[in-house]
Amino acid sequence: MASFLVNHCQREQFKDEPKATWNIVFKIIEGFNTHHKKYSPKNFSNSKGDVTKNNSKNLEIPKEHLHPIFNSSSETNPSIINEILQRPIANNLNFAPTIKEVKFALKKMKNNKAPGISGITMNMLKNLPEESYTILTSFIQQFWDDNNCNFDQWHKSKLALLYKGKGNHHDPNNWREICLKKIWAKVLSTIIAKRLLSDFKKINPKVNQFGHIALCSALMLR
Repeated sequence: MASFLVNHCQREQFKDEPKATWNIVFKIIEGFNTHHKKYSPKNFSNSKGDVTKNNSKNLEIPKEHLHPIFNSSSETNPSIINEILQRPIANNLNFAPTIKEVKFALKKMKNNKAPGISGITMNMLKNLPEESYTILTSFIQQFWDDNNCNFDQWHKSKLALLYKGKGNHHDPNNWREICLKKIWAKVLSTIIAKRLLSDFKKINPKVNQFGHIALCSALMLR
């Protein structure tokens, strides 16, 4: 990320694009003066209030804290599925993603976001040469069409902890969990979401939100 910013602040670019270069400078200054300054070390305290002294014990506390969150269960009634009106199968959603869809997905995704396990950022992908989009699309198409093709890393996410900015930073309750997906999986998810949303709008649901709750409610009402 640092090299990306530096390359945009070269003398030649300042001469040709002074406004864009100054925006980069201000962005760097903002990073030093705003949220990046509120760094807090991840030394957690146990139930007795004792702050950990080594890495191994420091890993156990957030593990115990997050375990009930990610392993919670709730009662469900599978029979309710039978009450949802079956609509015609949308075969038009089943074709492999095209390079046009891949480019659109990349364009819609925001820059300067934390990467997943691979460390590859959206800024990197958007600065790749044109032929790279063809290679990326071929990987996605292979994953889509070949039942024997499976990229294990696409199913793995990186869990990061961010301090909320208030309260005792030793208390794990004052940290927010952020799940960082693999960048290729995010591209594929964006393509699928766009297709589903486009087809969903044809149903013309009587809702003005498209979150998962509104989506489920609309399908049940129809």
